[in-house]
Amino acid sequence: MGIVKLPALDDYWKVDPFLHFPPIASRISRQRFRDISRYLHFVDNTQLVPRGQPGYDKLGKVRPVIDHCSRVFRESYDPHCECAADEAMIKCQSRTSLKQYIPQKPVKRGIKVWVRADSHNGYFSQFEVYQGKGSNTTPELGLGGSVVKTLTRPLVGKHHHIFMDNFFTSPALFMDLLQDGIYACGTVRSNRRGFPQDLKGETNLEEQGGFHSSTVWSVDGNSLVGQQAGASDGDQCPARCERDCQTQAH
Repeated sequence: MGIVKLPALDDYWKVDPFLHFPPIASRISRQRFRDISRYLHFVDNTQLVPRGQPGYDKLGKVRPVIDHCSRVFRESYDPHCECAADEAMIKCQSRTSLKQYIPQKPVKRGIKVWVRADSHNGYFSQFEVYQGKGSNTTPELGLGGSVVKTLTRPLVGKHHHIFMDNFFTSPALFMDLLQDGIYACGTVRSNRRGFPQDLKGETNLEEQGGFHSSTVWSVDGNSLVGQQAGASDGDQCPARCERDCQTQAH
């Protein structure tokens, strides 16, 4: 429980001084703690949209808590110019449809959360719990692009730099962000719609360099895409808006 972890919940109220934990036992009885844990509720169930109906929210019973935390996180800290969009895993052993299995992650089973974090210190300025495919997705941008658009709404017009990996990146997303006054940088998959045709394929790279240190660039208006020879399709780097954060208006 919290920082001090004992073998069993009842141990916090044990008479044995070896286990007894006064900071908890002296403030709340064991039975009251159990009653609160059992009956704690945040919403009126009669107001929730039933499962299977339009507007159903898997997180409906804890939505007020999530919304409150997300708002406080945003209001309590002004992030640096450089931010990152990524996914995080919250370890979870419960039986829930929200649980994901991602074998490549340090936490393999848990609840996936999309986050916008400060690149300087890792502070989560905004987060969104992933509820499954098809939730709040814009067809033109796909799941990854839609997530970034949602997470960056508080940054519109503030000229922040947002960094991301190739799951999120697409030329369409970067152009949308640029119109919102947000500059973006990230690796990109060469099969994404809008990726420069002259950078696709290894033949073109070999003709223009051939070595792993050579780089090919394609510039189109405000976007700039680069590719290193020998890089895999998931590692076209970087794809970014060719602008500097000269006006850091916060």
